[in-house]
Amino acid sequence: MGKKYIAGVTHKTGSKGTIKQKISWNQLGMVFGGHLGMAPEEAAQVLTEHLFKDRSWKGDYKNPLGRMWQDQEVVKAFCIALADRDKLIKKYGIMKATSYMFYHSQSFQMFLIYANVRYVRDKFGLKKFQNDFAVWKKLPFLKKKFAKSNKLKPIADKKLRAKTEKMIDDFDSYNEKMLKTHENTPFGWRRKI
Repeated sequence: MGKKYIAGVTHKTGSKGTIKQKISWNQLGMVFGGHLGMAPEEAAQVLTEHLFKDRSWKGDYKNPLGRMWQDQEVVKAFCIALADRDKLIKKYGIMKATSYMFYHSQSFQMFLIYANVRYVRDKFGLKKFQNDFAVWKKLPFLKKKFAKSNKLKPIADKKLRAKTEKMIDDFDSYNEKMLKTHENTPFGWRRKI
């Protein structure tokens, strides 16, 4: 009674007539290839591509709309997790809220279960989640929520306008003072004689 690690898959072995045999990727390809009418090499190649290289579930930078977002339950769970994140932002700030949500939020854990997404609960898993979250912010139904607002732009424009008006007034007052004692020639200011 123990565990065997065969081709990346764990198999339990027992004493009740089970066969203790290693399974290779080629044999796995033969099993799936026989059912689908494919050569074992082709079946093994398809299995490895879809098991290990498929990035279309969560989405990526080129196509943020992954297959998991087609399920309405996943979208609802993510919206609930975002609502909890908004509460945490008010309490902890943006950076701490995301990490607190990752480690402690029950709604985020429910989202992970619904979405069938797994993260290791350490700093590397947090970094991976933050990268995925940056991609998910570009989803069509979330773009407006994460759009950068220009709340400070009118205030900055007003300050800049006041600053330029003050500089123009200073320049005009300087010209008036200079005209009292100097004359403006094509070669520059000259003192009046």
